[in-house]
Amino acid sequence: MTFGTTTVHSTGHRCNLRSLVYLYLANNQIERIEPKSFECMTNLRELNLQKNIIKMLPDRAFFNLLSLNTLKLYDNQISEIHELVFTECCGLIRYLSLVDNRLSDLPHNTLKTMENLTSLYLDRNQFVHVPNYLLSTIDSHQRSASSKISDFHLQRNHIVQISRKDFQGAGKVESVNLFDNSIQRIEDYSFSSLSYTVNLVLQKNEIRSVTNRTFSGLVRLRYLILTDNRLEHIDDCAFSPLIRLDTLSLASNRLTGVRRLMFKNLNYTFSLNLASNYINQLQGDEFSLLPGLKYLYLEKNSLTHLRKNYFQGLAGLRKLDLSDNQIRTIDPLTFGKLDQLAFLDLSGNLLTSVCSYELHGLSSLHSLLLGKNQISSFDPDALDQLADSLNLLDLHDNRLTEFSTGYTKPGMSLVYLDLSSNRLILDDDCTFCGFDSVRHAHIGVATRSGDNGTSVDFRLNSARLPGLGGGGPSGLLDLTVNGVSSRNSWSGPCRPGAVSGCREVRASRIQAARNLACAGSGSSSSDVNSNGRSNGKSGHDGSHSGVTLSHVVLYVSIPVLLLLLAAAAIVLGFCVASRRKSALRRRQFQQRHIWEPDSNLLELNVEQSSSMSEMPKFSNKIYGNLL
Repeated sequence: MTFGTTTVHSTGHRCNLRSLVYLYLANNQIERIEPKSFECMTNLRELNLQKNIIKMLPDRAFFNLLSLNTLKLYDNQISEIHELVFTECCGLIRYLSLVDNRLSDLPHNTLKTMENLTSLYLDRNQFVHVPNYLLSTIDSHQRSASSKISDFHLQRNHIVQISRKDFQGAGKVESVNLFDNSIQRIEDYSFSSLSYTVNLVLQKNEIRSVTNRTFSGLVRLRYLILTDNRLEHIDDCAFSPLIRLDTLSLASNRLTGVRRLMFKNLNYTFSLNLASNYINQLQGDEFSLLPGLKYLYLEKNSLTHLRKNYFQGLAGLRKLDLSDNQIRTIDPLTFGKLDQLAFLDLSGNLLTSVCSYELHGLSSLHSLLLGKNQISSFDPDALDQLADSLNLLDLHDNRLTEFSTGYTKPGMSLVYLDLSSNRLILDDDCTFCGFDSVRHAHIGVATRSGDNGTSVDFRLNSARLPGLGGGGPSGLLDLTVNGVSSRNSWSGPCRPGAVSGCREVRASRIQAARNLACAGSGSSSSDVNSNGRSNGKSGHDGSHSGVTLSHVVLYVSIPVLLLLLAAAAIVLGFCVASRRKSALRRRQFQQRHIWEPDSNLLELNVEQSSSMSEMPKFSNKIYGNLL
């Protein structure tokens, strides 16, 4: 309804709207409402006056609206409400919105008659204190027996402090939303009267610390949101009163670490958000008192190294987000006991390689995100051990040049493959044979100059991608190559026997990729073997052809070193014997004759000296060490 006036007047006895149920007066230029303006609308259930320019609500403005259950005064310029505005009205009202006005205070008895009020919205006003009297001035007999208020919203006001008296007598409020205020301090026991509260939102304030008495009394609380504050310190046992807490968010604060006792008594918490803090390391036992944890968010911190014991005690974890840290290395078996983990995000880190040891134990992994790293080598065994469960693999924006059939085995469940923004070299038709389960692929391929000097882009040549996506109607593929999309395309099947043939042809390259990816992890191979995994198992044909860098050192360098030592010993023995024989001859000659230079002996000594000078340099070193 559009008004041609800026004032809503009382209609008196001339009213013919007694049967009206819904009245929509939003988006007009109404500035004033007179007392008893709606007195004849006794059946009105919803009145919408939002988005006008009303500045004041007088006494009895809503007189006789005995059936009203929803009143919307959103987005006006209301700065004053008279104490008797809801007199003889609104006993059935359940929803009251005064959002986006200019209120800084309300009369103490404003809501006295609203015994059925369930939702009170005072967001985007100018309150500097919690108007606790709005909750506590409902008649005491009504508060104890039938007060049903569930949602109390004070978002985007100017509240600086929460005191003990702010929520006294608050009744059965289930949700308290204090988002985007300026709260710096919360007095101990401030929420002790909110024993029925389930949701408490303190996001986007200026809270710096939390004590072990801050949340006392919140025995039914399930959701606590402390995101985007300035938290630097949290007492041990700070959340202990929250014995039913499901979700705890501490994201976007200034925490440099967390401690085990911070989470005492949180036996039923299944989601913990620590994203966007300054955590640079973990001790390993921080999460051991969270046996029910299923979702852990640690993205956008400063972690550089993941140790083996970081996630101990989290056997039920389903999602782990470690994206946008500075992770360079991952210990073998770091995720070894997370056999229920379905989602792992390691994107946006500084990883240069991925070894199968680092992903060992993830038998239920569904999605693996490794995009935006610096990965140039990928252990083929890493995907082999995830083949039964992995559905999505994201390796976009890395430095891969090789990705071949050695990475898969028959029956693989992979459907989504993202290799975009890499520089894959497609120099044969073997690259994607074995990837028949893939249905959505984004590929990034290197370019080279053709014989005539023109640029040849192998990513646009579908003939270079045989096998990708399988065949037949069920094998249709959404393919994007170097940013060029081609829906429902299929590059054709691999030639008969191509998978096994390619594996033989590329065996040396696959082995090189395996060794390069796991370089530096060989020292921990015994740890992996002690947990029952055969080192280097390829998984393609059941053979154990996989060899790590430690095996190369053990089986090649040691025999070679022994042979070199034996050769050096023989040469040195010969030289020593020759010298001794020459010396003996000289002594015998001097005893029997007057000494004269012997040219033959000189020649012999010269030859011996020459032979000594031609000895390998390493034998001199070894001989020196033996002495």
